[in-house]
Amino acid sequence: SVESEFSLNLPPAALPDISKDVDDLHAHHKEFFGDESPQADAHYSHNGVKIVAQREVTLQDADALLQAFRKKISFFPFVQIPDNATIPSMSRNTPFLLLAILTSASIGEPQLYHQMDNEFRHTNSIRNSLSMGFQKPNALQYRKLMDLHGQALMEDERPNDVYSLLKLVRLTERIGELHASKQPMADPQMESFNAELNVQMFSGELQEWRSSTPDHIKNLPFVALAERFVGLTIYSHELGFLRKPYRDYLRSTNSTVPAVQSHLTQCLEATRKFFEYLLSMPESSYLCFSVVEWGETIQSILVLSRLTFLMAAKLGWDSDTTRANVPLVMYLDYLCFRFQQISTTKGNGLEKPSNPDMLYIFIKILGSVKKSYERRVNAIRPESLTVDLGNGVGPVRGHCPILDPTLSSYFAVAPEESTYSSSWDWSTNSDISHGSSAPVYHDLWATMSCSWAD
Repeated sequence: SVESEFSLNLPPAALPDISKDVDDLHAHHKEFFGDESPQADAHYSHNGVKIVAQREVTLQDADALLQAFRKKISFFPFVQIPDNATIPSMSRNTPFLLLAILTSASIGEPQLYHQMDNEFRHTNSIRNSLSMGFQKPNALQYRKLMDLHGQALMEDERPNDVYSLLKLVRLTERIGELHASKQPMADPQMESFNAELNVQMFSGELQEWRSSTPDHIKNLPFVALAERFVGLTIYSHELGFLRKPYRDYLRSTNSTVPAVQSHLTQCLEATRKFFEYLLSMPESSYLCFSVVEWGETIQSILVLSRLTFLMAAKLGWDSDTTRANVPLVMYLDYLCFRFQQISTTKGNGLEKPSNPDMLYIFIKILGSVKKSYERRVNAIRPESLTVDLGNGVGPVRGHCPILDPTLSSYFAVAPEESTYSSSWDWSTNSDISHGSSAPVYHDLWATMSCSWAD
C-alpha cells in the first residue's frame, strides 16, 4: 500500500568535532568580555573522527517523530499542520516541510538528529542551487520581510495566533532598534521627557495588542510569556539593561543619563509579572521551550539582577530592604526546584554525573548566579552603593556564571582565564577541577554564553 512505501535513507555522517565548538565559543565569550590580555588561546584535545552508520527512517519512526512534534506545535506558531495530515500525504505535498519537522523532532536523539540535520542542509542547498539556476534567489529573509511588511502586520486585525505573536516579536524588535540607535540629549530634562515618551508610546502599543487579541490566544503559553517579556523589555531597554554588549554600553555616554525613578519601580513590577507567570506554568511546559523562551528567561534574570543594585543605590536600601523588595533569590530557588523535578539527571551533589541533561546544567548555572547575587546583596549598606556609568556599583563584584571556576568541569574555563577572576576567593573553592579532560558540551553553553556575555 501507499502507507507502507515511505522510507527515508540517511547516509553515514561524521559526528561534529565538539572540542572545536568549545574552542570557538570560548573565544567568542572572551571577545565579548573584552579580554585582551596576551594569553594563550584555549585548546582541547581533538578525538578521532567518529562515523554514524547509515540508517533508515521507517514510516513508523517518522510517524512517532511527527506525533512528538505535534505535542510541541504551540511553540512553533509559524508551522501549520492540518489535523488530518499524515507522513505519506506530507511527503507528497510538502516534502521539505516534513523533513524540517522530522529534523526538529529528532533533537532528543543526538545521532539521529545529526544525520537528519545533514540531510536537511543538503536538501536545502539543492533547493537554493535550483532557485539560483532559475534566477530566483531564495532571498526571503525574515529581517527583509519584516522591514517591508512589519507595519502592515502590526495593523492586521485577524485573530490568529501566528499574527498575534508576530506583532509581539515586531514590537520587541522595534524597542531594541530604537535604543540601539538612540543618542543622549544634552539637556537632562529633555532626556527624561524623551524616555517617558518612549515608554508611553510602546506601552500604548502593547495595550492595543491586548485589547485586540482574543483571550484564547493571549492565554497560549508561548504568547503569554512573550507578552510579559515585551512589558519587561519596554523598561529594561530604557534603563539600558538589555544593551548589547552591556560593558560597551556602560562605557558610553548613554549610560551617564540619570534613570527615571518611576521606570525603576515599573521595571520591577514587569519582571515580577514575568516570573510569576513563568513559575505558574506546568513543569512539563519547560520541556517544550525553544531557544526563544530560554533566552527570555535568562535575560529576565539579568535585568532583575542589574535592577537590584541600581535601585539599592538610588533609593538608599540596605541588604534587608533589598531582599524584601527584589525576590530574585526566591525566583531562582523555585526555578531550580521545578527543573529538578523534570530533569532526567539525578545526581547526589557529590560527583558530576557522566551525562547530565540540559536542565541539570541550568540548575548548576542558576546556583552560581544565586551565590554571586547573594554575596553582593549581603554587602549592601546604606550609601555603600554608588551609581557609576548607569550601574549600581558596590564593594563586591559579580561574575559571569560561565566563568565560575566551580563549573569548570562542565565548561573547561581555566580560573586564570576569567576576566572577573578577582571576584573569586580561590582559597575557598576546593572543588575546582583542573583536570585535562575535554569538557561536557551543551547547547545551553552557547545560549548562556551569548546572553550573559552580551
